[in-house]
Amino acid sequence: MFHPQPDIIVELARLTRDGDTFPLSVYYERHQDAMEFHRHDFVELVLILSGEGVHTDGVREISLRRGDICVIPRGVTHRYLRVAEDFSLINILFIPEALPISRLDAVLLPGFKPLLTGCLQDGGRGYLSFRVDEEQFRFLETLALALAEEHETYAPGNNLVSLGIFMALAGRLARCYSAEQHIAGFDYGSISKIIAYLNKNYHEDISIAKLCRIGGMSKSSLMRNFKNAAGISPLQYLLRLRLEEAAFLLRSTKKTLGEIAVTTGFNDVNYLSRQFKRAQGLPPALYRKKYNTQGG
Repeated sequence: MFHPQPDIIVELARLTRDGDTFPLSVYYERHQDAMEFHRHDFVELVLILSGEGVHTDGVREISLRRGDICVIPRGVTHRYLRVAEDFSLINILFIPEALPISRLDAVLLPGFKPLLTGCLQDGGRGYLSFRVDEEQFRFLETLALALAEEHETYAPGNNLVSLGIFMALAGRLARCYSAEQHIAGFDYGSISKIIAYLNKNYHEDISIAKLCRIGGMSKSSLMRNFKNAAGISPLQYLLRLRLEEAAFLLRSTKKTLGEIAVTTGFNDVNYLSRQFKRAQGLPPALYRKKYNTQGG
């Protein structure tokens, strides 16, 4: 079995516009050539529009044609080979945790997590690939082309419009993947109520007992159904919400870290600092210095 060494490590920052830290980039490859093995520090969503080619991670080869979808996780070494002259595709490159997804009901789509990470449902290594029928694909193609056009336009509001199109595309793809894989569902109604409550009240003191009352279920049912929906526990989801809000406030306001801790429900500044550094790889002060647009 051949295990290739990566020839290129691609960073999203090298593929985005100068000075733009928006964690989403799109490229319409009207003719995708064969390429060397490479890997990257972002997730890559690929829609094959025409022609035929082969994609490999050095372990398996998959023949691709119109209607095929691939999601390649971070760190997976891969390449294209034996591509036809009319082999075209759209590459959507993104950093999942930097997109405002947690507060949406995306977690109620069983296929959303694997789609947004490229990781297989069974936790196996490699990348995700599947097909959709032509009717579905035409709709997905329209969204993807609109996203690529928006990325190439350089007009005011690009990030806002791009994010909206991407969310619509990702949601529809998650539905397609869920149906294609026959992924088992869960108690949508109760978990939806709990997620809506957490999204709105994340800054308050919240206990598992209270969430059980809101969902009308036992602790074991809550933990099982919530993990099936979101991929993490309720308290981990709550922590993620608080950290996302803290990051937003650090980027966009001049509030002190103490004020941000109170606003986001942490209250303890030291605990916020530790958790923030663990999640972002930077302490709050350095994160603010790097990303704040308000001179804070």
